Amino acid sequence: MIEKLWETLNSKEWQIYLPVNPELAQKRIIASGDSALRLFTPWGPPYNKEALDLREGPEIKTLKKLAEIARLFASYEIDVQWVILGADLYGTEINRLGNLGGPPRISEEVAKRYFSNLNRALLVRLPKAKLYLWSQIRSKYQSNYFAYQQEHNTEKIKQVIGESIFKQMTYTAKLICRLSSKEEAEIMALRYLKERISEALLVEAIWQPIKISLAPPGKDEIVDMNLPRLYLIPRELQTPWLAKS
Repeated sequence: MIEKLWETLNSKEWQIYLPVNPELAQKRIIASGDSALRLFTPWGPPYNKEALDLREGPEIKTLKKLAEIARLFASYEIDVQWVILGADLYGTEINRLGNLGGPPRISEEVAKRYFSNLNRALLVRLPKAKLYLWSQIRSKYQSNYFAYQQEHNTEKIKQVIGESIFKQMTYTAKLICRLSSKEEAEIMALRYLKERISEALLVEAIWQPIKISLAPPGKDEIVDMNLPRLYLIPRELQTPWLAKS
């Protein structure tokens, strides 16, 4: 039965991009016979206030697809525990506008309201899912987080991701955060990369999940470390929190 599920997940009907670390993903599916299978999906914050009303928004369409995936696993008698991680701190702390001391991309109030609305939508569309905020997880596992941050200093990050990807991330940070200085863009990019790597390591340590990504593989490459990842979400349903931006 597990082999049939894996075959289905890798079929053209479901697979949008090739899976990453598929051996570990398959191993975790097989092990779910003894305990619930944990799926993990990070969910970004909105970058404008218009995205707060989710009733008719793109978020609902994406949640419907996640519910469809949950039903697929259930059809193979696999109990799924879905962890949705609200990436609030990326909007309120990590990414800044104008310069390193500039305002956050969104306020804490907007982030809080958005994820509260998302949680209500989850209760309807994906009731077995559990929404956590990255700020909560980071605070709860503070010692682990600081250890990962300390381990992945600037030199190690540049070594891990490579020069070309770092330059690309620096350019992206400069555009998104509207920075005028290349030096500030590099610092912003490093801050983001450290946070993503620390998040991936912490998620793996806590849940040992399979990630169901809402972004294309290029957004996850390297920063997701060894997390096994499946890409089952159609392109038009990816990153719903940006659809109104």
